[in-house]
Amino acid sequence: MSSIKFEKTTMRAMAMTALCLALVSASGCATSWAINGGKPFEEKVRKEIVPEGSVDETLHITLFPAGAPIAAGTAQASTAQASTAQPRGGTVATHTTLRNIPSLQCRLSQSGDETEHRSYRLYGSTWKKTAALAFVAEAALAAAYLLKSDPEVADTAFGAYMAADALGTGVLAFFPRRDRFRSTRSRESLDIHQLCPPGLNIEVAGRRISVDRNGKLEDNADEYLREHFERSLGPVAVHINLGQRGQFQSQLELNKGVTCGWARSTSHPDVNRFCQPPPPGTAQIPAPTKTIDRVTTMLFVTPGTLSQPRPVP
Repeated sequence: MSSIKFEKTTMRAMAMTALCLALVSASGCATSWAINGGKPFEEKVRKEIVPEGSVDETLHITLFPAGAPIAAGTAQASTAQASTAQPRGGTVATHTTLRNIPSLQCRLSQSGDETEHRSYRLYGSTWKKTAALAFVAEAALAAAYLLKSDPEVADTAFGAYMAADALGTGVLAFFPRRDRFRSTRSRESLDIHQLCPPGLNIEVAGRRISVDRNGKLEDNADEYLREHFERSLGPVAVHINLGQRGQFQSQLELNKGVTCGWARSTSHPDVNRFCQPPPPGTAQIPAPTKTIDRVTTMLFVTPGTLSQPRPVP
């Protein structure tokens, strides 16, 4: 469904008029127009936005193995066991991390292509009136300097300059009107909500762990995740069961950066095992010495699958 918008140019035109008149006493309206690249202001702007093609729906699932960052000063930060992060440069971070409480964050978004059709007018009636006012002001200023009873050289030079600029401004007032039309295609994205879908669970160390709407994992999730890391069981499987709406699966890849970040955040006694550098000649992206506190996967679903409420049985 397209949307049409008319932009009000009255205030902008008035502002441009005032600016042009102010510049009369400085560099001149025509000179200022030339310095600006010969760009007049737009009038009678009309925009219409038309969606193009289908809309994509994406669920972003982020796992925080050692806990999600929370804003410092909140009730959660004051009541939970928290550790203050120390970023580069020695500046104390403004977030704390909940220790040993792994959690998920979900974000549902929709994206699609759209085309903006834009029409506008150049050198219209407002422009011509502005140029006419500037011409009168410049001509009067030029006459005032040129007709002095005992003009100095500087006065004569400035008066001649303003007279020439007034001539140019007068020419600008008679520029023919030009109507323009432009189409621009872009991709827009919109966040729908940040709730996890019903039926979401992750598979850690061979066990299915359920996830509630706020991303909270069931009890003992930290123990299962610890076992998963220590046994190097690979990716964490993600499952979503929506009944008649379908089932979806994905994976959260646990690379060396994630395992090292988890080991350091949880003060694992064998942290060097998880953060040791790669063997010579082995490509590791990201490097295992770089700690990462989260890992994200994306699920692409049919629009309306997750953005609509589940039917009540």
